[in-house]
Amino acid sequence: MIKLKDNTLEVWLSKGDIERLKDYLEKTGESYQLVNFPVIINDLDDHLASVPNFRIEDPKDWIEEWRKLFPAGLNTIGRSYRGDKQACLKKMRRFIKEYKYSKEIIMKATKKALVISELENYAYFPQAHWFIDKNRQSLLSQYCEQLDDIEDTKSTVTAL
Repeated sequence: MIKLKDNTLEVWLSKGDIERLKDYLEKTGESYQLVNFPVIINDLDDHLASVPNFRIEDPKDWIEEWRKLFPAGLNTIGRSYRGDKQACLKKMRRFIKEYKYSKEIIMKATKKALVISELENYAYFPQAHWFIDKNRQSLLSQYCEQLDDIEDTKSTVTAL
């Protein structure tokens, strides 16, 4: 439904419209974020220009940079922390398609996880490809979600 009220254009989508829009965006590989923003009719072009348009980057361009965030060397059972490059790429593509996180958020979340794990000498820290997804559970998504919750990557600790 579209209506004009007090020089504001309101667009309301039904649940079915939202599902059809999601299906279309998944098929085209494009993603747009429109969240509660007023559009004044006189300034429609200005407002539309300010709406973020997110294109998903192919992780093949930065997966090696991401893997290098992980410590060099082997974990306690003799496997590389950086994991298998092809498995990382395959899982990262699926992760981005499913969760819609940007490269920036993924990098910040990974750095945060590694800093926390470094305090424990990386005990029980998974290989990179398992960090993305292991048995349909993702540590990476949990850290990305934490960043969303606090809206920045700075953590504070309060001593009691």
